[in-house]
Amino acid sequence: MKKFLLSTIAVAALISGANAGGKLVEPVNVPAVPVVTDEWSGPYVGVAAGYLSGKGKVDITKISPPTLTAVNNNVATAYDRLNMEPDGFAGGVFAGVNKLLGNDWLIGIEVAANYVNAKDTKNLYIHQDRLQDTFTLKQSSDYAIYGRLGKVMGQDKNVMPYVLAGGTLAKLKGGLKVNGVKKWDSDTVGGWTVGAGVEYKINKKWHVRVQYRFSKYSDAKFKYNFSPDIYRVKVKDYKTHLIQVGLSYHFN
Repeated sequence: MKKFLLSTIAVAALISGANAGGKLVEPVNVPAVPVVTDEWSGPYVGVAAGYLSGKGKVDITKISPPTLTAVNNNVATAYDRLNMEPDGFAGGVFAGVNKLLGNDWLIGIEVAANYVNAKDTKNLYIHQDRLQDTFTLKQSSDYAIYGRLGKVMGQDKNVMPYVLAGGTLAKLKGGLKVNGVKKWDSDTVGGWTVGAGVEYKINKKWHVRVQYRFSKYSDAKFKYNFSPDIYRVKVKDYKTHLIQVGLSYHFN
């Protein structure tokens, strides 16, 4: 019993000395480091729909058959210039891949293919008959490949404004109506495209966007044989404005 009391007194003295010699060290709570998940990088596919407005100058030349004074040469006998502004629906698909860099910058590459239903019809003056002779300019497709540069923003990192630049192709069709007969010719023209947009991440897989693109194309050329006359048509300085709303699915 005596030994037990002595042991108890010794332990109490040690505890008192420890408390008197300094403060008790409380356990330190280390905050958990949040794990940042990259939900922007990776491939994606999507659909888009919107409105396309085009504008270009159309030169129409009527060529007469050889004459006695110009046996070996066709002679231009009439000339017409029209300002055409085709506009209408444009919708299709797009696909691309993103890479998120440091400081929330994003780079990517994207391809797009759109069906276009944009057209404009104007009366001609070549035959001095505005009611019968017309020319119709149509754009039926839009293809593009471009790079994107964006900045991921917002408290939840769910908004990204971006710019884009690249190349584009468009199929143009020209319909010339002379004396009640209408003939068509087509040409595929290339050019460059630039634009900008804003993309919003709904969740990990689904994004929505609004995007604008300006495109400028090389000249298109059409030819029509209304025997004995031949008509040559050139579409110059053709440019388009395309605005679309899109929805994309991301495979991240």
